Amino acid sequence: MHDVDAGFADRGGEAQRRFAVRALAVHLSVTRAARIGTDARAHRTVHRRSRGRGW
Repeated sequence: MHDVDAGFADRGGEAQRRFAVRALAVHLSVTRAARIGTDARAHRTVHRRSRGRGW
């Protein structure tokens, strides 16, 4: 029973690890693209906001 559990845990862990790696890669590429696309816009928004509040 212990061997079966260990084998199942190994298979599940491998699948989970592969999924996590793929998800992380997708997340990083999406985050990088989003950061490049929104950096300038966010920068302007922050300045406009702070000026509006009189900071």
